[in-house]
Amino acid sequence: MLAILTMAICLSTISADAAKLRLMSYNIRFITPVDKGEFAWESRKEANIAMFKDVNPDVFGLQETMWGISEYLFDNLPEYEHYLVYRDPEGGKDGRCQIIFWKKNKYDLLDKGMFYLSDTPYRCSLSWDASQARFTLYVKLRDRKTGDEFWYFDTHLDHRGPLAKQNGVKLNVEKMKELVGEDAVVFISGDMNIQREKSNGDWLNPYFEWMSWARSEARKTCDRYTFNGFAYEGKNPGWLAGSHLLPQRQSLPLRCH
Repeated sequence: MLAILTMAICLSTISADAAKLRLMSYNIRFITPVDKGEFAWESRKEANIAMFKDVNPDVFGLQETMWGISEYLFDNLPEYEHYLVYRDPEGGKDGRCQIIFWKKNKYDLLDKGMFYLSDTPYRCSLSWDASQARFTLYVKLRDRKTGDEFWYFDTHLDHRGPLAKQNGVKLNVEKMKELVGEDAVVFISGDMNIQREKSNGDWLNPYFEWMSWARSEARKTCDRYTFNGFAYEGKNPGWLAGSHLLPQRQSLPLRCH
């Protein structure tokens, strides 16, 4: 059942000495009348909570959520604190949003923010050939037990415009360097709408010039796709890696599940 529900998902566990950090990126799929029957949010919502409980991520980023989804997650995942940003600040609770969740008993929030993937990153806007306003949000967290600090960025690139995708990647790297510096521990994950294995995979190169890729470092555990479009396993080619999780270059072993 979860294979049907997972629209775009990536999970990694990063270990460093005694500390362990489990990160997850998930495009949860917005509420739309197009999704009927078992694909409607009302049919999917309990299984989503069961998945989060089973996977038990320390920190995770969501894309394509809406208030009806977010409210349900807040009520059913009380062990997490969150930072939510709506795509259109003027639209209130009617529009789509992105959220970062973290375990409230494990981490303290030190900083948070967002920027739009456009030429005017601090104003709701779209640039280049983007079809929609897209953005990246971030948090800086401190582990209460170890005192270790790290940054986590959650992004969603445009699904159509080639220039918007390429410039979105470049802007993410530029902003991460500006915000966290060269030596901080930083992760970015999200729905990149780019497949590393395809001809446009080099559009992700600005990330790899500064960071490493979870999938390249991971022990292979399955052949499931990060995107399946609600297709049953084996009936849709999916996207091998439309969602990505990338840590900044560092001496941390990493594995994907």
